[in-house]
Amino acid sequence: MIYKWRPGSRVKGSAQTVGETLESIRNDNGGVLTPGAVVEAARPKKSPLHDQFEWNDADAAEQWRLAQARNLLRAVVTVTGDKESPTITSAFVHLRDSDVSEQAYYSIHEAMGDPAKREQILREALRELQAFRKKYDGLEVLAGLFEQMDRITA
Repeated sequence: MIYKWRPGSRVKGSAQTVGETLESIRNDNGGVLTPGAVVEAARPKKSPLHDQFEWNDADAAEQWRLAQARNLLRAVVTVTGDKESPTITSAFVHLRDSDVSEQAYYSIHEAMGDPAKREQILREALRELQAFRKKYDGLEVLAGLFEQMDRITA
C-alpha cells in the first residue's frame, strides 16, 4: 500500500514509514488501531513514530490545554428561533488572520457581517463539503445528497 500525508497536514517524516508502522500496530492488536496503542508503540526512541509526539511533559501539557481551548471554542453554540424549531449555530468560527500570530476565533455572527470574513467562511464551508464528498464518494446511499451538493455548488 502507498501512504501519503493528507494535503494541508503538518505532519513531519515519511508518510510511508508511518503508515506501515500504524498498519503493523493494527495487525499486532487483532485488526484494531487505538490511539493508546499508537502512543505505546511510539514511546521507544527508536520507534519510527517517536518524533511525531511531544515527550516533554510540560510542553505536552500546554499543548493539551490549547487543544482543550480549541475544543471549547468549537463546542459553544447559539440558539435562536422558537422552541419547536430552534436554529443552532456555532458561536465562534476559526479564521486565518495575518494580524494574529496564533489561531484566531471570531463571533460567527459578526464575521458573517464582514465581507472578507464571510468570504473566508464560505470558502472553508465549500472546502469541507468537497472533503466530505471525497471521503464518502463511493457510498451509493449518499448519491442523492451528492447530486444536491452538485446543484448547490454549480
